[in-house]
Amino acid sequence: MNKIRTTIITAAIAGGSIIGIAGVTGIADAASSDAGDVAPAALIGEDGETVTTEDRAERRALRQEARAEKQQEIADVLGVSVEDLVAQKSDGATLSEIAEANGADVADVVAVIVENKTERIDAAVESGRVTAEEAAEKLDGLEERVQTRVEDGRSERGDGEGRRGNRGGDATDTVTTDVDGEG
Repeated sequence: MNKIRTTIITAAIAGGSIIGIAGVTGIADAASSDAGDVAPAALIGEDGETVTTEDRAERRALRQEARAEKQQEIADVLGVSVEDLVAQKSDGATLSEIAEANGADVADVVAVIVENKTERIDAAVESGRVTAEEAAEKLDGLEERVQTRVEDGRSERGDGEGRRGNRGGDATDTVTTDVDGEG
């Protein structure tokens, strides 16, 4: 009787293992064949839509383009090339120091950064990412915070470190977030 029970239990365990492995393999195959270019399941957009890798690449390209435009605006106000701006920031110069060295008005630099940030906050309200109250909080004292960053730099963060830490980027990556005053 014990031998029969042991045989039945062994067969059940073996059969369950085989079915389990086949089931997991089948699920993995179905997920990979149906997914196409869909990003991992954790990447679901705010609207509940699945975000594809192409969507992510497009958004990344748009962010990089926007950063480059802001960087160019600041370089234009300072009277330097973007490359010079990057080099001077990498050497530890503040935007205020760069402005003074090139005969630019620090107030103009602050105005450009405040304008860019205000546009970004307004866009966030329009898209529903932040409420009008949150936007008002962000805008309150914005000019003073930008002025401080332009004059003092970003000493509270390490060299090349942002909210996500040092991501191993080159100096251009560092300046694109540093130049606009607040990340």
